[in-house]
Amino acid sequence: MNISTNDNNRNKCVNKINEYFNNNIQNFTIAFLKKLYLFFFRVRPYYSEVHNLYLILFNFICYPLAIFGIIKFDSEKNLGIYFIYSLILFTHLIRYLSLIFVLIIGFIY
Repeated sequence: MNISTNDNNRNKCVNKINEYFNNNIQNFTIAFLKKLYLFFFRVRPYYSEVHNLYLILFNFICYPLAIFGIIKFDSEKNLGIYFIYSLILFTHLIRYLSLIFVLIIGFIY
């Protein structure tokens, strides 16, 4: 296998992704904002209205308390609580980033 051929193919894929984003910036922005909304509020159209309402109310309580806890963090005293908050946050971030990765891979192949 020729290394320069792989680099050329990789550059073509990156150029195609850049071209798609540049030509469809409005669609990309709308999709990105919808993904952010669905990520932070965890509301889904296929959930019942009661379930979606519960999730929104839970998030309005959970997120401010998590931010308050991180701000008031005492490093040695509350290390376990900070670890749990970090684990929850990173779990959501990994889930969201994996969705973005799947979308990018879909554009390449």
